[in-house]
Amino acid sequence: MAWDDTKNSNSRWTANEYNNMVTYIKGLGGSTGKSFFTAYDVAGGQTPGTAWGTLTFDTIGENYGSIVSYATDDEDFYFLSDGSYSVRYDMSGQVSDSSRSHCHWKMQIDTGGGFADVPGSWSGTYHRTSADDEATGSAIVVINANSGDKIRIVGDSDRATQVTTVANGCRIYIEKLSA
Repeated sequence: MAWDDTKNSNSRWTANEYNNMVTYIKGLGGSTGKSFFTAYDVAGGQTPGTAWGTLTFDTIGENYGSIVSYATDDEDFYFLSDGSYSVRYDMSGQVSDSSRSHCHWKMQIDTGGGFADVPGSWSGTYHRTSADDEATGSAIVVINANSGDKIRIVGDSDRATQVTTVANGCRIYIEKLSA
């Protein structure tokens, strides 16, 4: 498997790297029975406010094994069967001016009683004093979910309009570990 190492210095995946990763994982799925879902945000430009707000992903990459239901105009990922799942998200933000700022990202789950924070899913990014300074917050958690449970990614910032998400810099990967 050849990886495209033409990515720029901010370490975002190129389209070739993403496609190579998906092709590689699909190959594993065929031989190991893995089921997984990927989505990412091509457009970027979402602005986490000073209060927690839900972030969306405008492109579904793969839904190998149909483990999650998600519509790109929705904020929530719905689990389609009971089981244990590994969920990873990467959220990249950048500042639009020369102000120091930070963002926080976390996952929330709704099992029927409203959304609650997923323990261990919090991450943060700190942005220095140059325009277009980028940073990525990531987390990987294992959760037990039932069919119909839903998750979402939320973010906030200390600056209401100075931090925006980076095009192709935000993604989510969900893998079913067991029934």
